[in-house]
Order: sequence, then C-alpha cells, then structure tokens
Amino acid sequence: MKLLVVVSHYPPEFAGGYELRCAETVTALREAGHEVRVLTRRATIQDDAPYVHRLLKPVVWHDTSHWLYKLWVVRRRTVGFMRNYAIALRMIDQFRPQAVLQWSPTHIGLGGALAAGRRGITVVYFVGDMSLANYLQLSGGEWLNRYPRFARWIGRVVQAELLRASRYLDTQYMVFNSFFSQNAYAQRGICSPNARVIHNGIRYRVLEQRELPVPNRFNLLYVGRLVEDKGAHVAIEVLSRLHREHQLTQARLTIVGGGETDYEQRLRAQVIQAGLEQHVRFLGKRLPEEMPAIYQNHRVLLFPVLLEESFGLVLAEAMAHGVTPVASLSGAVPEVVRDGLDGFVVAKEDVAQMAQRTAQLIRDDRLWQTMRLSGLEHVRTHFTREVYVCRVVGYLRQVLG
Repeated sequence: MKLLVVVSHYPPEFAGGYELRCAETVTALREAGHEVRVLTRRATIQDDAPYVHRLLKPVVWHDTSHWLYKLWVVRRRTVGFMRNYAIALRMIDQFRPQAVLQWSPTHIGLGGALAAGRRGITVVYFVGDMSLANYLQLSGGEWLNRYPRFARWIGRVVQAELLRASRYLDTQYMVFNSFFSQNAYAQRGICSPNARVIHNGIRYRVLEQRELPVPNRFNLLYVGRLVEDKGAHVAIEVLSRLHREHQLTQARLTIVGGGETDYEQRLRAQVIQAGLEQHVRFLGKRLPEEMPAIYQNHRVLLFPVLLEESFGLVLAEAMAHGVTPVASLSGAVPEVVRDGLDGFVVAKEDVAQMAQRTAQLIRDDRLWQTMRLSGLEHVRTHFTREVYVCRVVGYLRQVLG
C-alpha cells in the first residue's frame, strides 16, 4: 500500500500518546513493506527520516468572547488552513498515495483530508480525541448557528474558502481507539458507516509470567501529565488516606510526568501540607525507554483521571509489566481494565473507595497476584502492538479493496 499520513505533531516532537501511536503505526507499516510518508507541521527537529515532511504551518486559536473579534480570528485561521490544504494538495500530486490517513488536525486543520477528497483519494480518520469533531464543525460552519443572523452572514463570508472546500470531506472510514470515542462522535451526529474500533497497542513487550518482578508492596505509581484533569492531586490524597485511615504508613507514591508549572507547585504544596515529603517522589517527564524499569518497581498504579478518558494507554502499559491498576470510572477505562479481574475501577473522585481498593492490593498478596496475571493476559490478547498493527493493516486492505 502507498499511504500518506497527515498529523499535527510527529515524534520526536509530540504532545502525548496520540502522536507516539501515530509514529509507531507508521514504523510498523513501513516494516511490513508498505510505502508511507508523513506530512506534519514545521518544527526545529533536525535529521528527520527522508519520509517525514515538516511542511505544514501551525495555526493557533486565540479564544475570545466577543463575536466580532472571534470572526476576525476565524478568518485568520481559515487562511492558515487553506495554506495547509494547498501544501497537502502538492504533496498528494507528487506522491500519489492510495489513501490518506488523517490523524490529529489540532493546529493544522483538515487540509490533508480536503486535498485527498478533491483528488478522489480515500481518507481514513484515526480518532483518539474530540479534535476531529471540532474541526468538522468548524469546516462545515455549524459553529455559526449560535450567532445572530447578521453575524452568521459575516462568518460565512470570512470563511468562504473553507466552506467551499468542505464539500470534499468524507467521513466514511474512521478508526476509533475505543467504543467510548465512537459513541461520543455519534452523539455529535458524526456516524461513519464503515467505522472500526481498534484499541491502541502498547509500545512495550508484555512480560512473561516467569519474568514478573516482586516489587515492594508499598510502592504506588502515578503516570500522566501534570494537569488538573489527570488527577495527580487525587493520587496524593489517596496516599494520605492510606496513612491516616488504613495505618499503611509505609506506603509511598512515585509521580511520573510533566505539565503545568503552577499545578506541579500546588501538588508539592499539597504533599508538604499532608506531611508526606518523605513518601512522595516527583520524577518529572521520562523517556519511553525509561518506563519499563519504573513500572516494574511498583505494585499498584493509581489512575484517578477526572476527564472522560478516550483510552488510557498507561493502564495497558502498567498491566504489561505486572502493575495492578486502581482507576477512575471514566470514558474507555472499563474497556481496558475489567473491574475485579485485572484491577479495580471506582467512581471518579471517590478518594475513599480508591484508597480502600489500594489498601486491599497492598495487604492481600493472593488477590494482587491473581489480578496481575489476569491483566498480563488481557494485554497480551488485546493491546499489543502486533495485534493493533494486524487490525489496522486488515482494515486498510478492506477499505482499499
């Protein structure tokens, strides 16, 4: 197959796991003998592979409550998106792919999909968040419906090029990373007749049972961006309750991830206020190759996310290394962790229940061992890179005939 991948960020520049998954998909497709090129936004990265083209221009949204200024911002964005559309059109004419795989449109728009549609080339959308839905709404002009009639008329004038080009958009083929994501799009009125749910595959090898380490029972782990919605502050509160209410004063928490400076400062202040300075470590953002050793040194993963998680790759990564998760009931989490089998799933922000379930896993070796083995096999069967790539290639072959 001859494929063009269009994505906002591409490693080594990336915003999160979504872009890492894109890169791993590209690598796997190329290793399988397919010809793949990547079109992404400009960056300062040097010595890229020859198949990576950093040509697209970043387009940033400046939010405002004033509708007149918002229309001016939309006009600027429209110009930026149409430039990227022209760039994608030239790339397609040069490369002549069989299909365009449109990944995250954040800050670049849907130029790749528009250009493919104009040339009659199949587009497959890889959906990992709600950004595509937002851009489809923007491209189709639906966002204007909440403004007065005069403002809608002005909006259609300033966005005229994008509205004309939007007739080339076709959402017939979509790959969702979870059933939760697919349902979220259906609720927005975006229903693809040939959609497929393909759960993400982890980048790491799943450990064999004989390889499983036996970490200190009191070692707890949080992995994720340090932003409010990911709930690191909840993990610290869980640790505090383990000390105060469950008399597990040896319990300690390792926090892995970077993010907002203000939020991290709040977390450190929370640790001091709770008297947990000797029981919490901040390791900062770590490279992917450093994570296996970190996972294997911990017994329980706390995943107290507050937003609706579209997948939760950290959960599968942890289980692949024998770490048992205690996670919030959020989004696609139940698709990854089977409550009572691979770990525990509790109501969002239910700190007491999360602390109680964590205490169970600390105290009960037999329960923990049973769950970690169940999680290991669950990941091996459903969430490996090999399973993911096999399903993606199978779907693309079906789409392209």
